[in-house]
Amino acid sequence: MHALNNIFLRMALAALPALTALILATGTAQASYYPGYNISTLESYLNGQNGNQAASYEVYTGNLGGLYKVTALAYEAGHNNVFYGSASGSVLFSNQVTSDFGTYASGVDLTQAYYQDISDNEIYDLSSDNVRIYRLTADWTVPGLGTTLAAGTLIIGLNDSWTGDGDYDDLILAARHTPIPGAVWLLGTGLLGLVSIRQVLNKH
Repeated sequence: MHALNNIFLRMALAALPALTALILATGTAQASYYPGYNISTLESYLNGQNGNQAASYEVYTGNLGGLYKVTALAYEAGHNNVFYGSASGSVLFSNQVTSDFGTYASGVDLTQAYYQDISDNEIYDLSSDNVRIYRLTADWTVPGLGTTLAAGTLIIGLNDSWTGDGDYDDLILAARHTPIPGAVWLLGTGLLGLVSIRQVLNKH
C-alpha cells in the first residue's frame, strides 16, 4: 500500500507543472507584442528598452483640438485592442493587425477618437485615466519601424481593462497635428477682407 501511495504521489508531482500552466492560461490571456520584444511599459519603450534609441519627451496635458495624422507604433497585450478615429468611424488600428503600423491615417479628430478593449468591451476616450499622452521634444527613430517622428509628435498609450500591469503599452500611437495649409489661410483672409469692404460700402 505504501508503494502504491508513492506511485500516486510521483504521478501528481509530475503533472503539477502542466496543471499550473493550464490554470495560468485560463486565468489570463497570453500576451503578444510588436516590435520583436516584450515591452515593459510605455515609458520603458520610450526610454530605449532593448538597446533602442531613447526618446526625449514630456507629459502632454494640452488641447487635442484640430486634425491629426495618426499611426500605430507598437503594443504588448493579451487583449484585442482597437483605435477608432471618430465616434461613428471605422477601426483605424488594431493590435491584431501590425501590417499597417507606420502607415498614417489623416484627418483624425482626437477629441472624438477612442480606444476599445474588444476582449472586455470597454471604451476609453483620450481623456481617460487608462490613456497616457506624451509629446516628443526632439526627433525620434521608432524601434522596429525605422521611421523618424518629428519633435512635437504626440505619443499615446493605452492601458486596457487588464489594469493589473499599469503599463500603458497595450496599443501605442503617434499623432501629429495637421496644420492648415497656407493657401487656406490666404483664402480665409481674402474672404474676410471682402466682407469688410462690403460692410464699409454699405455704410456709404
